[in-house]
Amino acid sequence: MTVNDFDVSCARYRVGVVASTASDVVHHAGGWLFDQARAGWTVTVMLGECADTRPIRILGADTVGLESAEASMRADRHPHVLAVAADLYGEDSMVRRWMRMATDDRLGEVMIWAQPSTFDDDDSVCSVEHRLSAAARVFKAQALAAAGEPTVTIGQIEQFRTAITSDGNPRRTEKHL
Repeated sequence: MTVNDFDVSCARYRVGVVASTASDVVHHAGGWLFDQARAGWTVTVMLGECADTRPIRILGADTVGLESAEASMRADRHPHVLAVAADLYGEDSMVRRWMRMATDDRLGEVMIWAQPSTFDDDDSVCSVEHRLSAAARVFKAQALAAAGEPTVTIGQIEQFRTAITSDGNPRRTEKHL
C-alpha cells in the first residue's frame, strides 16, 4: 500500500451535526463547528432543509440532506462526535436511533443544543461549554449574515448538553471542545 492508496478521510476525526436548518446550526454551534474544522476534523452537517448551504460552507463544513445521511451513520464511518438540535431529536425517530446507537455502543460523544430548561430534570446529562476562538466568532458572524440572520454580537461561548458517564463526569474529552 502506498500513501496515495491510503484514504486520509478514514484517519481524520469526524463530527456529525444534525439539524433542521443551516440557520439553526450556525446560531447554536457555528463557532464550535468552525473551530473543529480548523483543527482538521471532517465536519458534516446533515440538514432536514438544504435550501442554502453557503452558511455551513463558510464554517468549513460539508452538508448532506438528512434523508441521505443514513450511510454516513454506519458504525465504520460513524462520527466521533454527534451534535444534534434538540427539536429535531424530539421530532425524528431516526435521529433518536442514531443518538442511542452512539451512546449505547460508545461509538462517540453525543452532544445536543437546546434551551437550558429542556434537560434540567435529567440527571443523565450535563452542560458543557465551548469557548470560541476569535476566528470562530468572525466566521460565525459571516455565516449568520449569509443565513439572513440579523446582526448580533457573537458571544464567546456556545453551550451544549452531553451524557454523563457512570462516574458522574461528562462523556467528552477536551479535544472535542
